[in-house]
Amino acid sequence: GVLYFFLVLLVFSFGASFARSIGMTLLVQNLGGDTLPVMFISIDFAVMIGSMAYAHYTKTVNGLTILGFFLLSTAIFSILIQFLFFLMSFYHLGWRWMYGFFFVGFTFFYILISIHVGSVIASYFTAVQVKRLTAVINSGLPIGGALGGSSLIVLLKFFHLQPQQLVIILGWSCLGAFGLLHLIHSRLSPVRI
Repeated sequence: GVLYFFLVLLVFSFGASFARSIGMTLLVQNLGGDTLPVMFISIDFAVMIGSMAYAHYTKTVNGLTILGFFLLSTAIFSILIQFLFFLMSFYHLGWRWMYGFFFVGFTFFYILISIHVGSVIASYFTAVQVKRLTAVINSGLPIGGALGGSSLIVLLKFFHLQPQQLVIILGWSCLGAFGLLHLIHSRLSPVRI
């Protein structure tokens, strides 16, 4: 079970590192650093509203299903953003708002996933196991982030891709993590519900 959860975090974090770097770079480059306070306030409001809905559904829906929903929603969001970036590039559209929308949207999903993943992990292990294994499982986050960040550098520097062309990697990683959740669901049973 430890390996599955480690891989979910690693795969998700791989794509999230792309989105985090691309989102911040495009936002500051196209809208300026002075927009950051407004973006962070927007993220906080979005998370506040999302957390209320999240709190409602945690009472009726199991944790793995909610995590799967968050991952699929993030994948769909990244596919939509990738398509809109393509339209912006192909038709030379001046949709500068897209940079803020991508940054706020990605960060919204990232925070909700980060909040929720701990409770999902805790439901599959005893209290003693959680204390011992959490550090190992959570090490998937920085390892995935480092691998993703390194891959992003290679794709930008050596293959000369534009950051806007790489948003889809977040979607692929979320779909990969979602697939791993299906393995967890089919092979493991929660200790607590």
